[in-house]
Amino acid sequence: MIACLDINGNISLARQMQKQGLDAAKLFQSSYIHGLVEQNAQVLDRTYMVTDVTPLEAKPKPDGLKLYEKWIKRTGGAKDLNSLVGWVNADLFVTGLKAAGPDFTRQKVVDAINQIKHYDAGGILAGVDWTTAHQVASPCYTFVKVVNGRFKPAFGALGKPFLCFPSDLKTMPANPEPAG
Repeated sequence: MIACLDINGNISLARQMQKQGLDAAKLFQSSYIHGLVEQNAQVLDRTYMVTDVTPLEAKPKPDGLKLYEKWIKRTGGAKDLNSLVGWVNADLFVTGLKAAGPDFTRQKVVDAINQIKHYDAGGILAGVDWTTAHQVASPCYTFVKVVNGRFKPAFGALGKPFLCFPSDLKTMPANPEPAG
């Protein structure tokens, strides 16, 4: 069962599947939310979740994720997907600001970002080529599996959490190559 609902819709779907006795594999988007998954472990156990960032549970952690965790701990912020995405956005801004130089303007920052061929936020992302239509180079995702209310990385290789598929994919490969 593949669903593209918000976390609450996915929990409701999983609950109904369990109630109806439907024991099927589940793959959910928009559900990499620790607290709600822990609270609903009884219906989400063995569910796969997909995201486009390196999971907080990845080992070894890329440098960008280590730096994020250091600062989120120091500031007392919530260590979750929302703050991680905010961190990536802030990192991209700072990267563009530094590249624009001391006499920066908004346009200089935009222009500097638009010259970046591979932006990965220190390994948090698979990589974005900002020189071409502002798109991810190829569709890359990470997967986690819920085990006893906790996320465990799935499918990627050690130090390579992303599975990337060519943008012109017509059929699904049996064993996609990990990247990252």
